[in-house]
Formats: sequence, structure tokens, C-alpha cells
Amino acid sequence: MEENKVMTEEMEIGAKIIGKAVIEATKICNLITEKGEESSKELVNLVLGRCEVLKAEILAICCCEANYNQKIDMMETERATAYDYFNSILAQIS
Repeated sequence: MEENKVMTEEMEIGAKIIGKAVIEATKICNLITEKGEESSKELVNLVLGRCEVLKAEILAICCCEANYNQKIDMMETERATAYDYFNSILAQIS
């Protein structure tokens, strides 16, 4: 018998944040590889690694004991930190 898997609102918000971050990371990786610089491989690895950290943190936040508003704030902080990192990588290739 299959269980009904229901995502909480926090999980849905977290999934949207993760999805958008993956898209953003992909765009950045494409820009990096288009430049074809010597450091491209390392920069792509940094972007992908930071995206993985974001995903892990969001999942941990969804499972933590904080209330709804605290979880949303923590997810938003994590998202902002990841995007700041992505922007610092973009600055290196500009």
C-alpha cells in the first residue's frame, strides 16, 4: 500500500528555492564555460558545490524544530547567502 506523501508548505517553499537556485547555478556554469578560461573547471565546481550546500541546508531547515516563520526566514537567509556567492563568482569572470 502506498502512503500519501504530502509536502508541507515549508517544503514547497524550500523546493521552489532549490529549483530556482539550480537554474541560476546552471546559467552561471554556462557563462563560465563559454568564457573558456583556465579557471573554468574550478569555478564551475565552486558554483555546483555551493548549490549542493544550499540544497542540504534547505532540507535541514525543513526538518528542524523551528516554527513556520523561523523556517522561512532561515531559508531566505540561506538563499541570499548562496546568491551572494554566485554573484561573487560572476564578478570573477566579468
